Amino acid sequence: MIHAIRNNKAGRNFRDQVDWRSLFGASEDSLTSSVFGHLFYLPPTLLWQLLKEAAHYFKLPEGEQTPVVTSYEFWPRWNALNTRNVYTVEPDVFVRTAAFDLIVEAKRYDYNQQDSQQWRDQLQAYVNEYAEEGEGRPEETKKPVLLLAMGGIYLGDEQPTLIECSGRLAIVYKCRWLNLLTTIQLLRQQLEPGQEHLGNILTDIIHSFGVHGYVTRSLLSTLPAPYYLLSQQLGLTLLSGTTYQWPSSSILSPLS
Repeated sequence: MIHAIRNNKAGRNFRDQVDWRSLFGASEDSLTSSVFGHLFYLPPTLLWQLLKEAAHYFKLPEGEQTPVVTSYEFWPRWNALNTRNVYTVEPDVFVRTAAFDLIVEAKRYDYNQQDSQQWRDQLQAYVNEYAEEGEGRPEETKKPVLLLAMGGIYLGDEQPTLIECSGRLAIVYKCRWLNLLTTIQLLRQQLEPGQEHLGNILTDIIHSFGVHGYVTRSLLSTLPAPYYLLSQQLGLTLLSGTTYQWPSSSILSPLS
């Protein structure tokens, strides 16, 4: 579908002509599903490396380097007990691994849309659904749950935030869509011969961004500077082998 929209083929054979590019360009749900749907096709090493590089301060739980995604679900409907919602709570993406769970709350644009109370509602709804899995266990031995706020980040609020609901703690990491796009473009440039299949996946993700109004032509390749200088200027260490640690409380900004 992305290719049909990108090449102005979508809707041409329908009686009522629809400007699919305009419809998709404004849609938070189509951006989320088209980007993350392709990300899950990548090997675990690349998936988590991309998120580490793109999201501010993103770190996996200590000892976890390349966890395998055992399942993922778009817009699950969870019990809304003890939240602001009446019937259900719907995070945008729910990702499960054997070591931790990840909730993704996405916004269409990169600035000033996230709601900290919505993060709490989603953590509470997660507890409503999965409390039995850790019932009777101390907090430190329960399966960690992370939350990724995708887009909608307020300027100056890039550091991780610690939230709590019903005795469960979660770290909220923050990422802007443009950061993710730039990181994917850099990774595609670094692929080696024999990795063309990965290049195809990354290219489709980049096309997904383009359909949603992002400028996808890399301007970095036109600059007369070696890549290592560019990576230093952008603060990237893509595929550098850096060891990541579970964040200490010093970089967390707990919500009051």
